[in-house]
Amino acid sequence: MLEKYRLMIYFAIATLHLYSKDVCLKSGNNVKSFRKKYPGIVKRVSDESLTIFTYELSWEQMDMAIYAYICGTLYPQDISKTEVWSPEKE
Repeated sequence: MLEKYRLMIYFAIATLHLYSKDVCLKSGNNVKSFRKKYPGIVKRVSDESLTIFTYELSWEQMDMAIYAYICGTLYPQDISKTEVWSPEKE
């Protein structure tokens, strides 16, 4: 994945967290239901990406960001049980 492409996904995830007060996630939520329930938040994140970075997020990038946001919110990880990813381990 290209560096800027990946960094913009991280930006979208972080921006989704900024607006988390407006989101009520429950077990069973998925990307499709999130897009349907929160189109204003999805548009806001996309608009901010365009305004701040003059970069238009693709549908796929936004889907990846929403998926990561849902997973991180509903199933938070404990740092003691994870390792830093390294390409040498592949």
